[in-house]
Amino acid sequence: GTGVTDLVLSSVTVSSSGDAAGENSIDITNMWGLLNAVANCTFTASPTAERLVRINNLVADDAASDVLTITGSTFQGTSASPVGADLLELTLNGAANLRADITGTTFIDSRTNGVQMLVEDTSVGVLNITSSSLTNQGAGIDMGVAHNGSLTFDVSNNPTIALRSGSHGSVFNLVTNDTATATATPVVVAAQGH
Repeated sequence: GTGVTDLVLSSVTVSSSGDAAGENSIDITNMWGLLNAVANCTFTASPTAERLVRINNLVADDAASDVLTITGSTFQGTSASPVGADLLELTLNGAANLRADITGTTFIDSRTNGVQMLVEDTSVGVLNITSSSLTNQGAGIDMGVAHNGSLTFDVSNNPTIALRSGSHGSVFNLVTNDTATATATPVVVAAQGH
C-alpha cells in the first residue's frame, strides 16, 4: 500500500506469501500515524519470497514522529529463498520520522537480517527491541545511518539473538557515515554466536 495511516493488524496470519524478488507479505510506502499496530500476528514466507514486511517512509507527515508498535508476533522464513532477505525492514528517507517499538516478538530463519532499520537524509529513527527473540538468522539486527540521519536505539532484555550455523553475518551491526548520528540507550544483548 501507499500512504497508509494508523494500520492495525491483530491476530492475522499471512502464510506462504511472496513468490518472487520484490514480493513481500506487507509492503508499505509512507506509513503514517501514531496508532500503527501489529499484535499477535504470524507472517511466514514462501520458499521464493524476498522480504516478509517492508516499510519505506519517503516523506514525513504532520506528526512529530510516526509510530509502529509490534507485539507478540512471529516473522518466519526467508532463508530458503534464493532472493530471500530481511524479515522486517524499516527504511526512512527524506525527512521521514518513525519510532518502532518491538516487544515480545519472535524472528525465525532469515536469509539476511532479522530486523533492519536504515535511516538516511534528514530522517529520524528510533528502534526499540525488547523481550524478543531472533533465532537461526543470517544476521541479527542491522542498523544503518547516512547523511544527516539520526537513529536512537534500545536493544535490551532479549533472551536470544542467534545466527544459524555457517552464517557469516553479525549478531548486531551498526554503520554510520557522513554526519549521521546514532545513540544507544542502553544496549544489553544476550547474543549467541554460531
